[in-house]
Amino acid sequence: MACACTWSTRPAPTCSASRFAHVLASQLAEVGISVEVRPFEFGTFFADIKKGNYQIATMQTTPITEPDFYYSYFHSTRIPSDADRDAQNRWHYRNADLDRVTLAGRQELDRAKRKLLYAEAQRLVARDLPIIPLWHEDNVVLSNVDVQGYTIVPDGRFAGLPSVTKH
Repeated sequence: MACACTWSTRPAPTCSASRFAHVLASQLAEVGISVEVRPFEFGTFFADIKKGNYQIATMQTTPITEPDFYYSYFHSTRIPSDADRDAQNRWHYRNADLDRVTLAGRQELDRAKRKLLYAEAQRLVARDLPIIPLWHEDNVVLSNVDVQGYTIVPDGRFAGLPSVTKH
């Protein structure tokens, strides 16, 4: 059984998201899924994402250093609306059980209890697959031998810079 869909991406054939979309479209074609890749100017692309006006799209995320992101990304009150166009549940995912555990996780101070709540959130998202994470970039640091004290952090940002010294 064949099907077809449209992949919205950011502009320009030199954009890595656009190149990635074309590679994945080619791979999906091999299993009978026809994908039309449509690059859009970023403002149009992002406005469509917020409205849920897409079939397939790729997005990058901000650094995730706290499991509370499950609330921001998946709680049903975080679906973009006229009242909050910047809410982050851009996939319009709704699940009452996830809403309950993420809200409880935000309010729980006991670390062991929070861990159990967010493990349940992770299980629900893994079961429902409102998004499919495709990759995570590796972070590599190269520095001059005179530069010391830089510590790479898991989110890939430059939080280690304040401790750097040059000898």
